[in-house]
Amino acid sequence: MMIVAVIAAVLVALIVVTVVLVLARRSGTARSKICPYCNARIQSGDRYCNNCGAHLKDE
Repeated sequence: MMIVAVIAAVLVALIVVTVVLVLARRSGTARSKICPYCNARIQSGDRYCNNCGAHLKDE
């Protein structure tokens, strides 16, 4: 009976972690974009890529 309780607790923890990660990823993609030159993640409003230094066009 105790093994069932442990398995249930682990499954609940995995579900919670998955939901938190999905929500964090969704909120992060709304503010970040991808550099068209090097494919690095850039923040909305950046004028230059922090990775390759490319000038980013205003959108």
